[in-house]
Amino acid sequence: MIRVITADDHSLVRAGVRYIMEKSPDIRVVAEVDSGANLLAELKKTPCDVVLLDVMMPGKDAITLISEIKIRYPALRVLIITSLPEEENALRLLNAGAFGYYNKEAGLAEIVNAVRLVHSGKKFISPRLAQFLAQRSLSEDEALAHELLSDREYQIFLLCAQGKTLTQIGEALCLSIKTVSTYRSRIAVKTGLKNTSQITAYAIKNKLI
Repeated sequence: MIRVITADDHSLVRAGVRYIMEKSPDIRVVAEVDSGANLLAELKKTPCDVVLLDVMMPGKDAITLISEIKIRYPALRVLIITSLPEEENALRLLNAGAFGYYNKEAGLAEIVNAVRLVHSGKKFISPRLAQFLAQRSLSEDEALAHELLSDREYQIFLLCAQGKTLTQIGEALCLSIKTVSTYRSRIAVKTGLKNTSQITAYAIKNKLI
């Protein structure tokens, strides 16, 4: 039996996932949560094999959550479910440790197969994402500004785009304000975005938040 936890802040999505999973005799939804904090709390008490993780939930960003899950529960598989275009975040999330990237826009018909695939230890990648990864050969000069950032810089970049202060970012990532400020300076140098307003506008334009 494949035990699944659905982490999504939209109740209709959670209900849709449960409806489809209940038709499969080998899969059972053992819990549903609506935030990253609730997911980490649920994992402490509810054993599961696969987490369906929405990237746009309140609280910690998906990369941070995946990193924490990977450390605490190395055998657990994370399947990203999102309505964002694959090209925006998929590569970073897969590099962070996600086992697959499922786009909600495609409907939920194939999500059962995706769960089975990642549970077996294989990656689930949509044809669209596979094509993007195959064709991805941008040089740094051609890359978008956020693609030049390291994973930690990108985490802080997203939190800045959400309007978080240096103190709030430090608390979320367990970093000192000085360290966050250093990362913020590196982000400014690499992207040319000098303040929070510019970062937020850029993130919205490129569908990062």
